[in-house]
Amino acid sequence: AGCAFTLFIPSVAGFIAGVFLIGAGASVTWGTISAALGDAFGERASKFINLSFCCYSLGAVVSPQLIAFFTGSLGFDWRICYILTAAAVLVSLVIVLPLRFAPQPAGSPSAQHSGGGRFRHVGSVIFISLFLSMVLNCSIENGLTFFANSYFTDVVARPSLTSSAISVYWLMMIPSRLLVGFLYKRRRTVLIASFICMAALLLVIYATTNGSVALVCMGAIGFASGPLYS
Repeated sequence: AGCAFTLFIPSVAGFIAGVFLIGAGASVTWGTISAALGDAFGERASKFINLSFCCYSLGAVVSPQLIAFFTGSLGFDWRICYILTAAAVLVSLVIVLPLRFAPQPAGSPSAQHSGGGRFRHVGSVIFISLFLSMVLNCSIENGLTFFANSYFTDVVARPSLTSSAISVYWLMMIPSRLLVGFLYKRRRTVLIASFICMAALLLVIYATTNGSVALVCMGAIGFASGPLYS
């Protein structure tokens, strides 16, 4: 629906409504995927959630290169972005809709924690800290990818690096998410180190006008972001 709005309603309001629907759908989809994997695999769910995020990152690595190819080599305009997105969503629906997840047994840890006390941890320090961490990380992620084209065009003066920068950002999340699975017992230290590294790398990006340095920093920030979704 969001892609249709952006393609067939030729107005700013239509475009904004379309982008809103795309964002809303993406958020609901990710929340549902995590919940479904949690119900299906219980205590083993973290491994499968990590794998699902790796697949997501892999798709995000390919898509900027695909869009660059369609708009650069084949001469399509911006609408191809939304056409390809709509096609990918339809293919995903065909794959996902037939799936069925068996409910957890009544005595399983997942089932026990899904009762009326589901909101009892909302006010805890741990929950609030994780919530703020996700807000901050999503802000960094969206800011980097949204302003990448402006940054590499106006500051670095190498617009051709934009798609590569976005791809390498997502590419480096894949080994990071796999690696953090082995560091689960030190997750607090890993999270703190991730934010410290991202802050330092963002300062380097702010200060540099060298395209190669900026590209390396984008990849390093992607690597540092991986643990926050794990």
